[in-house]
Amino acid sequence: MSLDFEYTIKRSAKRKRLTIRVERDCAVVVHAPVDVSEEKISQIVEAKQRWIREKLNHPQKYVKPLHPPGKELVNGESALYLRRHYRIELVDCRDQQVRFKQKFIIPEWLGAGRRTVLREWYQQRAKEKILPRVELLAKKNGGRLCECPAGG
Repeated sequence: MSLDFEYTIKRSAKRKRLTIRVERDCAVVVHAPVDVSEEKISQIVEAKQRWIREKLNHPQKYVKPLHPPGKELVNGESALYLRRHYRIELVDCRDQQVRFKQKFIIPEWLGAGRRTVLREWYQQRAKEKILPRVELLAKKNGGRLCECPAGG
C-alpha cells in the first residue's frame, strides 16, 4: 500500500526511540535514532499511516490558514507590544505616524506604507526601552555603552 503523504526524517544520536509527529502545518516528521534504517522507518510509517491520516484530517487542529502567516494591518487585527496583544485601528487622519493609546492607531491613508511606519515605530520604542537598560547593565558591570557611528 503506497502512502498518500510525505514525511521527513530527523535523526539524532541522542535519541533512543523512534517517534512520529504531525505538526500544525500538516508536516509529518519522523524523529529517529541514527542507527535505524530507512527500510525500518518506512515499515513503521506504513504501520502507523491510519493514525497519521487521522491527524492530518483532524477538523480543528490542522485547519489551513485563510491567508499567509504574518499580520495584515487592517482594522481589528492585533499586534504584539511588550508581551501583550493590542488591537489595530485604522483612522482617517492626516498623521504620518503610528500612535499608541492601548491600541495601535495607524493612519489609513498610508496604504502599503503602514507596515514600514509600524516597523519604524517599533524600532523607536526599542531604542527608548532597550538602550537605557543596556546602559544600566553596562555601568553595573564596570563598563559603559559606547556610541557607534551611524551605519556601523
